[in-house]
Amino acid sequence: MTLTVRKSLTMGLIFLLQVTGMAAEDGNEPSVARIKVRIWDRVPIESETLNRAKTITEGLYQHGGIAITWVHCSTEPIPENLVCACPKRFNDISVRIFPRARDVYPKTGYYRGGVAVPLVPDGASGIVFLLYDRLEKVAKAGNIPLELVLGITMAHEIGHLLISPGHAAAGIMRAKLDGNDWKLASRGALRFHSTEGEIMRTRAQKRNERQK
Repeated sequence: MTLTVRKSLTMGLIFLLQVTGMAAEDGNEPSVARIKVRIWDRVPIESETLNRAKTITEGLYQHGGIAITWVHCSTEPIPENLVCACPKRFNDISVRIFPRARDVYPKTGYYRGGVAVPLVPDGASGIVFLLYDRLEKVAKAGNIPLELVLGITMAHEIGHLLISPGHAAAGIMRAKLDGNDWKLASRGALRFHSTEGEIMRTRAQKRNERQK
């Protein structure tokens, strides 16, 4: 990828972060479904990079009418931290970031950067494994900002828990993103399909009501 394209991706990402940041401050949405995402970072990733990735993920879901409550769990192996990292009931997801794919999912495909494991049938409760070494390779190979790869992959894997284990023909739920997809992502133009957004929002709202 040329330096010009790299600059284009970076500038697009800055615009995306600005737009999603403004969206996060807009409290005018009438009825927003809510999910909780617990971050358990074993790498650990540089805080600014992780925060930018979270902003990207949050903006994608907010566009679909879903608000994310973030919880950061320490990886120190004491009981309270292990409890923090475990999902509870509905709309509760643990995102666990591991340094190397072989530590958790050695048999996944070379380009597979994440795995979603549901814990409750149709309950949006599960564990997302993000495989940092593979995501870093994708970022370096395509000259893509790491926070963009992290944010999009996290949104994709959470989407599996909220929609289905299958993939889509286009959009953020494609099985494998190409260079054009990443360009769209940097401009905030790679999103969930409107049908996917409706499914996620409707299911999450119903689960919120069941918990009440």
